[in-house]
Amino acid sequence: MSNSTIARNNNNPQLIDQYGSYVGLIRKRNEEINSFKDRVVQAYRDLYELDNESFYRSLGYITSSREKNLFTITLENVELINCSIKSNYESLILDIEGEESIFLYQDYKFIIDLYNALNLMNNIKIEMLAEDDSWHFLHCKNIKSIETDRLFLRQFIEEFIVELPRENVVDFSLFLSDEFDFQVDNDTLIRDERGFKKGYFAYKDFPVILTWTPFAAAACNSNEFENIVKDEYGNITQRGAKVVNRILEKQNTYWGN
Repeated sequence: MSNSTIARNNNNPQLIDQYGSYVGLIRKRNEEINSFKDRVVQAYRDLYELDNESFYRSLGYITSSREKNLFTITLENVELINCSIKSNYESLILDIEGEESIFLYQDYKFIIDLYNALNLMNNIKIEMLAEDDSWHFLHCKNIKSIETDRLFLRQFIEEFIVELPRENVVDFSLFLSDEFDFQVDNDTLIRDERGFKKGYFAYKDFPVILTWTPFAAAACNSNEFENIVKDEYGNITQRGAKVVNRILEKQNTYWGN
């Protein structure tokens, strides 16, 4: 009997498969071409957008399981630089000019419940993005991490007046802080001398897009992750040990039984 192995590939190679390979994406066996094309385009748009939210954005295209954009949240009649919105595995937190509102997902299990609560708040405008109501009973814990307090990491400065590529700029910093004096006025950097310099700036990323993903994500160094793997007394649970072992598998390291 022969021990030969036959490899078969049911995908018909397309040009989009080549483009996808450049950003590390492979079309799944039964994935439609248009769906894969959308993933590749999204990956290319994100290729040079490096910031503290890059990983969470990648959840929308690194697998064939697609995310769903639900609605945008816009704050009105307030100074956006004094506001913030963030979410994690456990909650959505709104800080509107110092007044904080916390929506715990244990109290708002489904997204329709969260949507209705947000609709009752002042200074909030919601614009629907979903085309149907299939999102109503999706779990809130799968809402993609949101952080309006953002950093633009690589800003090059050459002229006396530089229009920064983001709105709601809070502060600008140079990699060498004593290089020159400057000020930020209405998202524009103004300085007294010419010369090529590099820096980064903090800004508020509004409006917010509320997005559901098939993955409930939590950073391993976050309080939310601690709550997943430990009990109320700080002891690791049986479920927590399984989660940690799955992570350690990637390093070929395991906990004992």
